[in-house]
Amino acid sequence: MEMSATVLLRMTQEEQGSVKRTFKKLNLEIDRIEFFPLNWTIVHPMDENSPLYGMSDDEILRAHGELLIHVKGLDEMFSQVLHSRFSYELHELVPGRAFVRMFETNNLGEIVLNLSKIDETVAEA
Repeated sequence: MEMSATVLLRMTQEEQGSVKRTFKKLNLEIDRIEFFPLNWTIVHPMDENSPLYGMSDDEILRAHGELLIHVKGLDEMFSQVLHSRFSYELHELVPGRAFVRMFETNNLGEIVLNLSKIDETVAEA
């Protein structure tokens, strides 16, 4: 419970023979969830506030960038704060794809989480 996510974008540029690194915090559609009953897809909207706004898919994939992701939550059983970190280079992204919904409701009205769909994607609408 009490899950939160932070995503930083690290960009590397060469300027006058030296390497310059910048870090920008990305806005997320949802950056905090109080109760975590299902899966959570962390989404950064590529609107005019995004440092990636206006870049083509090819430009993003060729950019020397990296997404640094920090997820934090509370394990209520042990009252312990848990942290998890992930890193994805921009060339690892798959443009134009969205993750498939991983949960369904069965005949009894129970929610069933289908982990076999964890990496399944479809073309974005």
